[in-house]
Amino acid sequence: MKRSVPFKFIHCADLHLATPFEGMFDKVPPAIGLALQDATFRAFDKVVQAAVLHQVDFVVIAGDIYDGVRHSTRAQIKFAEALEELTGQGIKCLIAHGNHDPLEAWRAQYRLPNGVHRFGFETVECVPVAKEGKVIANIYGISHAVFNVEENLAKRFKHIDKSIFSVGVLHCNVGKMNDDRYAPCSLEDLRQSGLDYWALGHVHTKSVLSPEQPCVIYPGNTQGVSIRETGPRGCYLIEVDEHGKVTPIFISTEVIRWEKAECNIAGMEQLNELIASLHKIKDDVRRAAEGRGTILRIGLVGRGTLDKALRGTSKAFSLNLESDLIEHLRQNEDTRTDFVWLESIAVNTRPEIDLEIRRKAPDFVGDFLRRSAEVRQSIACLNPLDKRQELKKVISGYLGGRPEFNKISFILEDMADEELFRLLEEAETIGLNLLVDGEEI
Repeated sequence: MKRSVPFKFIHCADLHLATPFEGMFDKVPPAIGLALQDATFRAFDKVVQAAVLHQVDFVVIAGDIYDGVRHSTRAQIKFAEALEELTGQGIKCLIAHGNHDPLEAWRAQYRLPNGVHRFGFETVECVPVAKEGKVIANIYGISHAVFNVEENLAKRFKHIDKSIFSVGVLHCNVGKMNDDRYAPCSLEDLRQSGLDYWALGHVHTKSVLSPEQPCVIYPGNTQGVSIRETGPRGCYLIEVDEHGKVTPIFISTEVIRWEKAECNIAGMEQLNELIASLHKIKDDVRRAAEGRGTILRIGLVGRGTLDKALRGTSKAFSLNLESDLIEHLRQNEDTRTDFVWLESIAVNTRPEIDLEIRRKAPDFVGDFLRRSAEVRQSIACLNPLDKRQELKKVISGYLGGRPEFNKISFILEDMADEELFRLLEEAETIGLNLLVDGEEI
């Protein structure tokens, strides 16, 4: 068993400094545009602040410091200044380059400070990190030489000194988590190396692929840059005790958050009801962002009387989505640091359906609705014990022949009666939508 001095380090990746936010700069006011322009830099500043605050022993960066092979001078300067702050605090920095910042494209216009090690591409290097006069960890790493590395670089890693905690730093694609061929490998490849911790980069969504040794983690990117990258983004603080046990702690670093939300129009009769609901969504998103700015996309769903107005086919009143809803919901947001900027509203609603009329119709939809009503009514009149048994019997009867049933049957056992009954109601709604949508095609 390894025995060592406890230590801590930060694992981050995919900084993508100076990344242009996809198609956003010309669509937002200047104040929000400036916030977007600085977001990737400020996110890495938060990584640095976390490292200093937690007094870590070293920081590993697993590739894609920049967004492309042409690195802006500003990005290089800002990156070097951040590393100077870390090394000035006695924090060693170790960098492995990825597919967006391969070594062949490295055109340094600003020298990196002492205390920073950049891994080469010819072979896996081992860099020891010491604390209190004792080596606490060996950091193994290799960089991408070119943009399109398709070799399984993980197979080059070999743990030499098993008495010392080992960290592998690699920008790679484990098990096709991304649909590309950049440094592909399997989780088993990483395990066979004998290393204790894998500091990975490339996948932008945080993921703990293996919680136990070897602990294998993608921290995700430090700042989301498109609507495909919703929710918190950040880095991991890794604590290693004297026995080599790893405790990963996620730290959010994004300064602007991307979010998606849905608003169901079912039951809404008036436009003010929809606007009130949209404002509530904005308030909830703002509260959850904890002071950050947010770029928000809302999808309108459900069946209701407002569908025609939203689609511009209502004879009662005309609704312009951009001027009547989006511009209204954007008012004064550019004056706040915790802005919630509505990127767009997607209309995925459906016309309202009169269930009683459809239930009487002599067609397949009517048959479906009549059978659904009969089942629910027959169960509703039973005593509680018989009701539960009948509910389970009906649901199992529909699902029992499915291959997935064995995997979900235990969930039914833990569900309350009202939850089981709601399943039937939701099944009717989903089935009706599918059938009616088929008619509308």
